[in-house]
Amino acid sequence: KDVYDDPSGGQGVVYRVISRQNFDMFIAFFIISNVLAMAVDSYKSSAAQKQFDVISNYFFSFVFGMECLLKMYTFKMKRYFQSGWNKFDFFIVMVSFAGIVIDNLGDLVEIDPTILRILRIFRIFRILRAFRIFKALKSLQDLVNTIAKALPSMASLVAFLLLFFFIWSVLGVVLFGNLCAAGDEALEPLLRSTRCLLTDPDSVLSAQAHFQSVEWTLITLFRVSTGDAWGDVMGALQLANSKRSLPVPDATWKYYTSLLGSDPSEVVPGLHKGAAEAHLQLAALALTNWNASMTGLNGNDPDNADAWAAGARLALPNCLSEDEALWLSEKGLMDCRVPYKGELFDTPCSSTCGGMNQPWVANLYLMAFVCISSIILLQLVIAVLMDQFTQAESEEISAMPNCQELSRLVLKRMRQRWKRNAKLKLIANDRWVEHLHNHEPLGP
Repeated sequence: KDVYDDPSGGQGVVYRVISRQNFDMFIAFFIISNVLAMAVDSYKSSAAQKQFDVISNYFFSFVFGMECLLKMYTFKMKRYFQSGWNKFDFFIVMVSFAGIVIDNLGDLVEIDPTILRILRIFRIFRILRAFRIFKALKSLQDLVNTIAKALPSMASLVAFLLLFFFIWSVLGVVLFGNLCAAGDEALEPLLRSTRCLLTDPDSVLSAQAHFQSVEWTLITLFRVSTGDAWGDVMGALQLANSKRSLPVPDATWKYYTSLLGSDPSEVVPGLHKGAAEAHLQLAALALTNWNASMTGLNGNDPDNADAWAAGARLALPNCLSEDEALWLSEKGLMDCRVPYKGELFDTPCSSTCGGMNQPWVANLYLMAFVCISSIILLQLVIAVLMDQFTQAESEEISAMPNCQELSRLVLKRMRQRWKRNAKLKLIANDRWVEHLHNHEPLGP
């Protein structure tokens, strides 16, 4: 970096003012005040809030603009723009004044409202003033610098995390990709919705958190890693059907009797409570009547259709096994075709139970993911940051204060400047002896 002499004259007076710590604290006070003033704004602001917002915007724009002008007057353009913080300050000041001009221009000149709304996006940049607090507080600067220095070390951690998420996503699709998500019970054509219609509604995954593709599984795992209702996801993944008990429970048989108006055995030949396929036959009976109600064959009665759908879930509670899904498909009551590029392609019907119908698989899958992603990796990130903090503190102790940029070239320039000033003082006092003070400069 270039080395400059301290300004003299009027610039020197201003320099002595703006280089003091009191001036930095003075500006820091206005930065914090500006942040608090922006916090007053709200949706559907009152007239007083809008007036306060306008006045405070003018005032803080003037304060920060004057700071910018004083520094540019003192340091000149080249020296001023060598500092990244000064560039940032200048950008914020220019954006603030641009926003003020645009707001007033809209009131004075007729401008297309659409263009005016686009131009007023400059108002959003006012929030950048809050970032100036980093300049005022050195501790925050140290924190940001530490995080920036830790980024290369954290790159390997991020790569490992992405790989871990991808592996777990593929595993999730394999184990739980067959689970139903919200909306799958209302597919077209109608029989495509039968498979998920039989799933317990409380166990259906959200449309924004399911495992039917790697992309959606990645999003779901990210949600789980944040702790956002991951217990609900685990509950859905634990869905399993126990062995269907025989005979059919009396409550289920009475429910069908009330819907049919007669005993189910009188409607379906050979059906009785202890029949080997009694559960499937009752579900088939319910789905046949549900389909008839939905297509209008039974008068298109939605309430009646919901009652038959509830009866089908009562006959086959929780979820379907693969054998049950194939049996219903063979009876023409379930369509498991999948869409691709606007066409439907045949595919065997699969179970709607999670984790190979074993709840412990879901427990192991999610608990291992949460432990690795939220605990181990988090601790590794903290360890990297703490290591950077330790290194930064040791460097600060061992380094000479304010000499972080003291390279050989800078030291050479400083020596030449000291030599020139000493020569001028000796000449002024008539004590300069040419052959005694003619030394070679430092360095090559």
